[in-house]
Amino acid sequence: MDLSRLSTDALASFAVFADHLNFTRAADELHISQPALHVKVRKLSESLGRPLYTRHGRRLALTPAGEQVARFARDLDARVSAFLDTVHGTAATRLPTLAAGEGAYLYLLGDAVRPGVQLINGDRARTLTAVRTGRADVGVAVLDVLPTDVRTELLAS
Repeated sequence: MDLSRLSTDALASFAVFADHLNFTRAADELHISQPALHVKVRKLSESLGRPLYTRHGRRLALTPAGEQVARFARDLDARVSAFLDTVHGTAATRLPTLAAGEGAYLYLLGDAVRPGVQLINGDRARTLTAVRTGRADVGVAVLDVLPTDVRTELLAS
């Protein structure tokens, strides 16, 4: 594994790809070409020696390694932003992010959701992916089986 080729640009680009799971939409957001993004993701995968996503027909899904890389990339970006805020003497601007389904927002969370919290609306799978990849700080979902890779708390039964 050649970590010297691990670039922060590739990590940041991969985090955007992980949000979309679509090379064209991610490339548009990054203002680069789709082939350029594909090369960045492929080189990152090669540097780590692990596949970062799988293809199921036309659908893409992150591998467990891809989820870890996305989480690391977001954590690195947050730490760099916090460092720069400290150096410049400015207040931190990162908002907490909550992922949950529509029913959780309506019937469980209600007034607990305050202004200044970013919201991601999604089903159980999307909520778990948002938490696993670091896109959301907290997720609320109905879980039949508790995942072992995330910390869980029972809110209601």
